Amino acid sequence: MSGHKLIVLKFGGSVLTNEHELPTAVHEIYRWVAQGYRVVSVVSALGTTTNQLFEQGRKYGHRLSQATIAKLAATGEATSAALLGLALDRVGVTNEVHDETSLGIRTEGNHRLDSSIVEIDKGKFEAALSRVNVIVVPGFVGRNDQGSVELLGRGGSDLTALFLANSLDADECRLVKDVDGLFEWDPKRSGSPRQFADITFDGALELDETIVQHKAVRFAKDHRVEFEVGSLRSSYSTKVGQFDTDRYFDEGRRPEPLKLGLLGLGTVGLGFFRHASKFPSVRIQKIAVRDLIKAESNGAPIELITNDPISVIQDDTDIVVELIGGIEPALTLVRSALKSGKHVITANKSLVARHGVELEAISKESGAELCFAGSVGGGVPMIENVRRIAAEEPIVGLEGVLNGTCNFVLDKIAQNVSFGDAVLAAQREGFAEADPSKDLNGTDAAEKLVILARAAGFDIQFDEVDRQSIDQELVSQWQSQSHPDEVLRQVSSLTVEGDEVRGCVQIKPLPLNHRFANAQGEDNRLVIHTGEGESLQLSGRGAGRFPTSQAVVNDLINLVREFFLSRAEKMQLIDG
Repeated sequence: MSGHKLIVLKFGGSVLTNEHELPTAVHEIYRWVAQGYRVVSVVSALGTTTNQLFEQGRKYGHRLSQATIAKLAATGEATSAALLGLALDRVGVTNEVHDETSLGIRTEGNHRLDSSIVEIDKGKFEAALSRVNVIVVPGFVGRNDQGSVELLGRGGSDLTALFLANSLDADECRLVKDVDGLFEWDPKRSGSPRQFADITFDGALELDETIVQHKAVRFAKDHRVEFEVGSLRSSYSTKVGQFDTDRYFDEGRRPEPLKLGLLGLGTVGLGFFRHASKFPSVRIQKIAVRDLIKAESNGAPIELITNDPISVIQDDTDIVVELIGGIEPALTLVRSALKSGKHVITANKSLVARHGVELEAISKESGAELCFAGSVGGGVPMIENVRRIAAEEPIVGLEGVLNGTCNFVLDKIAQNVSFGDAVLAAQREGFAEADPSKDLNGTDAAEKLVILARAAGFDIQFDEVDRQSIDQELVSQWQSQSHPDEVLRQVSSLTVEGDEVRGCVQIKPLPLNHRFANAQGEDNRLVIHTGEGESLQLSGRGAGRFPTSQAVVNDLINLVREFFLSRAEKMQLIDG
């Protein structure tokens, strides 16, 4: 099995202006994780925090300790790194937040507030990336040989990102800015400057330092580190590297934003709406809801909402997002949308598990995309990883813990809580629905297993999956015996032996050191077995509003990027 690719992403204070912008950084990180990348995320302090900290320090006088000022300013970086880590954790993306000491980032220079990175502990980075998908690193902070904090000065976060990309042999490096890329001059200043599609290192050094600091570009040139400059929400960006000439986008050929129709504005739908409404490449055209008054009170513009879902399908839209759940009317609506050539995004696992083959056939015939990453795994990109690995080598088995409600209930049972009380506790904590039967009888896990099996290239029907329920009889039998070294887990598995494919959802006793034993609450685990005898383990939060919304947003981002990038490839690029 090939190793993970690596990307270094840098987010500055002009992008992360406050905590409300953290979810957009999460979108950018998640889309790379979903493609199978490990991510090193370099962050600056939020907004103007660094300037405020310097001002705070100056109140104590002018001839002050540079070392202490550096420590004070570094708290802004540490705070933004920790907050981004929490935002990633909320949507289920496994991550670790590090500092300059834990990663061995060594600096030197004559000025504590304007030093340079000279070395990193590559082994510590690689060890962290072997444990999690994402590590978050403060941007312009290091330690000198004496262990004192030093800052890298203006533009230091860009330099950190490029230094790490070079040292770690990263496959990609992307500097995320508050503009789409590099322009002839600052587009905020005046006029309509052209945006570069490609620009040479020397060309970038001829621009002013508004977007990327020259010392970072000089480092990239000296070490031949190609990188990309772009914004969080745009599908266009500028590549900086060793090109023969500079090239510009033909601005007159940029397409209009894609039009989107939304079906459902419940918990996940509302989270999706709030994210999607911020994307300039998308215009929300119409939203179908059951309760118009409630939808308006949640912030949906009155002119967009309707209680007629058919009108959303019939409207002039490019993408339909189905978040109403259930089989009908979802099936009829999705069928109709795909047949009319509209791309569809859904998180409806019941729909995809039972009718996915039919819907994918319609999708293939009409040329419209059917996306359903949110139907399995939530914040854990299970479908994407299964597809990616299946394209590289044969998958011979899947095994996982795919339902958080059962994790919670089984943990309570292990504490000698009665079956009924365990279910009530799960409902109070929000892990179980008012009717938890689909979780407890294995239906939910079986639906997810069917979807993952198809992603691996196997056509298995929902009714072919054997299911075991968690019920009073099982609980009584378990609690009548002593099991101090074991825990019960609902384990879903797909086994492939020759032409025979079998799926089952079982309640299994597992030793406490088993990789599924510590999956608690909404935690999900998936192990992918390949023909080479190797396996890949995925883990993270698999359910809830934030993880599911994130997966749906990522489907949207991928659709939009695919559309605009295909247009960009066809767009006439003008040589400089």
